[in-house]
Amino acid sequence: MARALQTNAWIAFGNEGRPPLFYSKEFIRECLTEVKCQTDSWKAYFDRRGVKPLWVDYEDLLADKALVVQSIAKHLGVEMTSLRA
Repeated sequence: MARALQTNAWIAFGNEGRPPLFYSKEFIRECLTEVKCQTDSWKAYFDRRGVKPLWVDYEDLLADKALVVQSIAKHLGVEMTSLRA
């Protein structure tokens, strides 16, 4: 989040035309606090409505896309007979 806010880019395809990054322990701490606050707010929102969300970690998606897609289908009650790459 700190990097994205500094560069105004939430994905990284290179650094062309982007401002240089600065290191600030306090800014990183603020970003982590904000992410935790947002995550806690989503959890409270789902709890109030009785929704059991499926949480997907980006790293898990990168490691095994098929497994993540299968877990999403299962969570939604969709039977999968095959998965194309």
